[in-house]
Amino acid sequence: MTASPDAVYCIDRLGRIVYANDEAFRQLGRTAEEVSSILFCDLDLLPCRSWAQVWNEISASGAASFDCKSGISPQLHGPVRLTAHHFRIREQEYAIVLVRYRMGGDQGPASLLDTPDTLRAIFEGAETGILIIDPQNHRSIDANSVALRLIGTSRRYFSICW
Repeated sequence: MTASPDAVYCIDRLGRIVYANDEAFRQLGRTAEEVSSILFCDLDLLPCRSWAQVWNEISASGAASFDCKSGISPQLHGPVRLTAHHFRIREQEYAIVLVRYRMGGDQGPASLLDTPDTLRAIFEGAETGILIIDPQNHRSIDANSVALRLIGTSRRYFSICW
């Protein structure tokens, strides 16, 4: 997700952005701190839908795609395709949303997130340690293999003690 050429966001059920990749920061022209303090609906990518409507569709079907228009910045405006996948880590639910700009209206190549298994493969295959923290209680809820190696623990021990 970190190296994706598209903006990628991890969003909780309330619409809070809990993760965004470097391309998202670049497109928005904002820092990580600024992005973490806004809601996904504040990005003005869903003009005809509320986050609650989008969340209900994603969580009911497991995945969804939406064609929208973006006005995020003067440089980035026009048609976009949002591809979203719902996933659960323990009791917490999230959506991973990939934002792909469709220059000239073409569909572009297939999404990085074509299947739910792809998300887990990207998470586990990242060269960077990724630790997912519950934004409400600040507890660790998942870690990829690189993060487990850096922490010096096994997945089994992590799930019990962290």
